[in-house]
Amino acid sequence: MIAHRVYALNEQSLTIEFGEEINPAVNDQVMALHHALQKEPFRGFVESVPAYTTLTVYYDLFQIAKEKDFNSTSVRQFVSNQIAEKLSLLTLSGFPTLPVLEVPVCYDLSMAPDLPWVAEYCRLTIPEIMEIHSNEVYRVYMIGFIPGFPYLGMLPPELEVPRKMRPALSVAAGSVALAGRQTGIYPFNIPGGWQVIGRTPFSLFDVNREPCCSLEVGQRIKFVPITLEEFKYQTTL
Repeated sequence: MIAHRVYALNEQSLTIEFGEEINPAVNDQVMALHHALQKEPFRGFVESVPAYTTLTVYYDLFQIAKEKDFNSTSVRQFVSNQIAEKLSLLTLSGFPTLPVLEVPVCYDLSMAPDLPWVAEYCRLTIPEIMEIHSNEVYRVYMIGFIPGFPYLGMLPPELEVPRKMRPALSVAAGSVALAGRQTGIYPFNIPGGWQVIGRTPFSLFDVNREPCCSLEVGQRIKFVPITLEEFKYQTTL
């Protein structure tokens, strides 16, 4: 069985931790269990939420308890047993691999307020940053902090930068930004502390669409540079 640790998040959820290091192998284990639960959910299963190294499983305590004389402790044990059974049969090749999605990004300085600072910090030219950033294929490790925000990794070490000492009060929707060894995309106009180096016309979240999020955990994306004119044209489509 794959090494893991299980702990209660609250009365109706358990978190399964597969490790502490962010890497594709650990995330593969997270996604394998996630897809196994989606394919064959246990009684009372609500949803599972994948992250870097963990999968949180939510369940309906009352739905499980009403069919047996269970209390909250025995329901938790029931869910733990269901998860253990899934893990005992888990294979890392049993979940779908999505094709690489190309996401357009405009690195024009009017869209990239922090690009000059990042260039100075990394001791690189702006064209070098654009080339390095857009040459990588990134994995969506988790969706979080706000709906649709993808945490993408891993950045090449030469682009590793700290978060801002003082977050910006407003970051434009579609802003592509860096923090640590990660890159991400802001789905809405919100405050933020990542270093913004570009912007995409790609829509990340739409409450009227099913599914609401355009990206999903485990997906791979590649940024494709576009001009300012192309950005303006694509935003009008």
